[in-house]
Amino acid sequence: MRDPQPMKNFLLLGAFALILVGCQPSDDYVEPERKVVSFEGATDDRLVGAWKTADGKGEYNFKADGSFALMSKVTTPSGAIDSKSNGQWKVKDGQLLIKNQNGNVVPYKLTVADKSVTLALTGSLKNEVKLNRK
Repeated sequence: MRDPQPMKNFLLLGAFALILVGCQPSDDYVEPERKVVSFEGATDDRLVGAWKTADGKGEYNFKADGSFALMSKVTTPSGAIDSKSNGQWKVKDGQLLIKNQNGNVVPYKLTVADKSVTLALTGSLKNEVKLNRK
């Protein structure tokens, strides 16, 4: 009876080689163009102040100087963790523009009611957050 170990080694080496070759980027790959959102606009007095998410898991504080703070509970498989972020905000053409500490600008469709605000993400990350005045 022949020793099967050399065949196993050969198959493992072949699988490893396929993984290495298969993971190489193609010369034909073109990086998709990212849409850059400009951070232009002004603060809006209707938003200045403290807001709480409808589910009670987050709090926004929009300041008159254009800065904001967000404190929230993020659910993870191992339980909820506290998350804090800061940045700048502006409003333009019915959108709330949030600029984080890394300089990334996220546009939200903005709907303002008497004591509530709705922020909606569009595109592939569709999400809607309702905020109530604290």
